Amino acid sequence: MPEFYPHKYGLELSKQFSDPALELYCFKNDRTTEQGGLGKYRHFMNASRMIFPKIQDHEWSRWQVQSLCQKEYAIIIGNVIQRFIYWPGCGSAGKTWGAGRYAFLWWLADPDNSAVFLTSTSGLMVKRRIWPIIQDLYHSARASFAEKLKIDVSKVHCGNLLDSQTILQRSKGDFKHSISALSVEQGDIGKAVAKLQGQHPGRILLVIDEATDTPEAIFKTIPNMETGCRDLTVLLIGNPISRTLDPFDRAAQPVKGWESVSITDVEWPAKGDRDLCLKPGLTIRFRGPDSPNVKAGRTIYPFLYSYEDFQMAKGKEDTIEYWKWTEGFPPPEGLCNTVLSEAMISKYKVSEPHTFLSHADGVSGLDPGFEGDKCVLQFGILGDLTLGKMGLQLTETVTIRPLSISEHELDYQIAQETVVQCKDRKIAPQNMGSDQTGTGRGVYSHLRSDWGECVKVEFGGAASDRPASEEDPRPGHEVYGNQVTELWFFVRSLVLSGQLKGIPQEAIRQFCSRSWSMKGRRYVLESKPDFKKKFGHSPDEADAVAVICEVARRLGLQPGRVLAESTSTSDFVRASNAVYEESTGSDRFEKYAMAEDDY
Repeated sequence: MPEFYPHKYGLELSKQFSDPALELYCFKNDRTTEQGGLGKYRHFMNASRMIFPKIQDHEWSRWQVQSLCQKEYAIIIGNVIQRFIYWPGCGSAGKTWGAGRYAFLWWLADPDNSAVFLTSTSGLMVKRRIWPIIQDLYHSARASFAEKLKIDVSKVHCGNLLDSQTILQRSKGDFKHSISALSVEQGDIGKAVAKLQGQHPGRILLVIDEATDTPEAIFKTIPNMETGCRDLTVLLIGNPISRTLDPFDRAAQPVKGWESVSITDVEWPAKGDRDLCLKPGLTIRFRGPDSPNVKAGRTIYPFLYSYEDFQMAKGKEDTIEYWKWTEGFPPPEGLCNTVLSEAMISKYKVSEPHTFLSHADGVSGLDPGFEGDKCVLQFGILGDLTLGKMGLQLTETVTIRPLSISEHELDYQIAQETVVQCKDRKIAPQNMGSDQTGTGRGVYSHLRSDWGECVKVEFGGAASDRPASEEDPRPGHEVYGNQVTELWFFVRSLVLSGQLKGIPQEAIRQFCSRSWSMKGRRYVLESKPDFKKKFGHSPDEADAVAVICEVARRLGLQPGRVLAESTSTSDFVRASNAVYEESTGSDRFEKYAMAEDDY
């Protein structure tokens, strides 16, 4: 007859548990107060304090754990429980760290039956954001157990850590029961999807960091995970900049829509997104003004949104970055002058496909993207919609990843891969365009010499002499301060006339985020360095769309009139004309042009 050992909380177990291990056991089994325990949340916090005594918990970190332990918004069917949790919020809210701590202890509570998947948008971000947290917790836990058990740390087993593969295994060679940090960047998506779909342990925790920028294919692996899984938790983390432009914003919104909550609301039942397998659950939002540091009137926790951050954000409420990094809440529609808006995307049905009348040709546009930017190749089909009216349907987006670090070889590799991709789709050189601003000249030179005369697109310099739009016949250089502004507003014209469809989701976000302002009497797009400073990345996908639209323009695509009266468009033209009429003297002929690095 097996021997049983008495423990706290009225438990008699077949093995003796240390105090931290017992707390984890009760956490995993949700030992409630009715059963003599403390409840899932309190057992977790006890285990954390015992294993990581140096961790400083605060209001937000405790709230994070509570949201992951609650049952009120869980889906419970028989002995199966699923939790879908959404964490929008300001920058430096400790969301990634909180997710990492929960993931490590959640797995450690039952490593024989558990798998944790932590995703981020690139291999670099995996190693910068989530994996260092797991590394630190692993080593801290080993040291803590060694101290409590009075043994050498080499004898403490908390799994097999493989830093080179960003994985913590239950035991050497066990890839099924592990904590895995995965990149979901284009090119790595297939590997990540295969990893997520290929294992079916009894417990799964999926943490999707930077969820606003995560490909939709990752979310669609969730139904496969459900097979054989009795305990599934899905946590999405992000800094929203829209209401409907990405899966995170759609899934995290209140059941009755974003309009049903105010800027001060921080918790609500989440709607989920059925199309992307994201189920209803709970959203908790971390507002910068509610930070423990701001409430204290001084910075107590240096790793959190600080009191100084709050003071510096004052007066910036009319900017997108304020809403993204301080409020963690979708900005009001029309807050800033952006090239496109969510309302336009919905009204002009950008996601619906074209039906071509007869003639249709493949076209492509390349944004070479140097100095850390992505190299994006956009494909599309240009054809006749009606007699005398053409349309552009965007199809595939390919990210090119050259291997060489030599600038000359880099140019050559990008050009060669572009040619291969275009030939595979039977696209002729004259139907392909490339930005040849600055460092892009080398790529364009290789394309032209090795393949044929392609369309040369200049993002730098002054705008052209072509008519600004169907509504505004003035030459572009009288309306737009530089070429990149003209190119991006040409995309806008095609959207408003219903002639451009299939814009990739990431490009849509960039078109809806990059602002414009007035320089003298001309419209000028926000510089690329300023955009990168605000959002942490370059608008590469949108630039590639602008290039392919310019290619289509050279091949005969001209925007027609707006399909229906658009307030934003009419206001834009009226404002433009008003400024034009007020201009006097030399300003009427002044040309404003950015430096090439600023486009």
